[in-house]
Amino acid sequence: NALYQYRLVRFADERRAATQAPFGACYAASDRVAFHDSSPLLVAATASAVVLPAGVAVDRFRANLVVETTAPFDEDFWADLRLEPTGLALRVAKPCHRCAVTTIPQQDDDDDDHQKGAARTTSTRRSAFFEPLTSLRRFRRVADGADAAYGEAPCFCVNLAFRGDPPAAARVAVGDVLRVVTRRRHSWLAAPWEDPEQRS
Repeated sequence: NALYQYRLVRFADERRAATQAPFGACYAASDRVAFHDSSPLLVAATASAVVLPAGVAVDRFRANLVVETTAPFDEDFWADLRLEPTGLALRVAKPCHRCAVTTIPQQDDDDDDHQKGAARTTSTRRSAFFEPLTSLRRFRRVADGADAAYGEAPCFCVNLAFRGDPPAAARVAVGDVLRVVTRRRHSWLAAPWEDPEQRS
């Protein structure tokens, strides 16, 4: 098409480490990303999605793994994980703080009026259109909004990193199991920077 010009780009093998402030302490030097904001993997849990406001689909959070769970926000207590049958060892790096992109429907037929309202709303002028952030901010802030790193940003989904060096390649398929190996004693939202005493 003469109206558009496209360029194909790629990241070199020397990709940046996921150590951006203020969350650098959450990651190891081996945690390297390309197009991601921070973590190699982002996981959404189906039981937690049930509490989202009406009309807000889980795909707004752009997770690359959606896991079927039974208890809302059980992921707040996950520590070490294992993906089966591959045996890939993972760990929760931090809860994912959410931005205004989550207010934009990902499907063309998903509440167009809401999308227009969100587009008119600035980051300094919150309104009813600013969902799901308005609702999540009521109960999903780290330390009730007092944490310097997270501030007022609500959290939904968890960022995962690899336990040890990441594999050169790994296959994930529908029906695979993400098994919780160890759990935190305290919720990530209560004590995100604790040195977790983990229990099986």
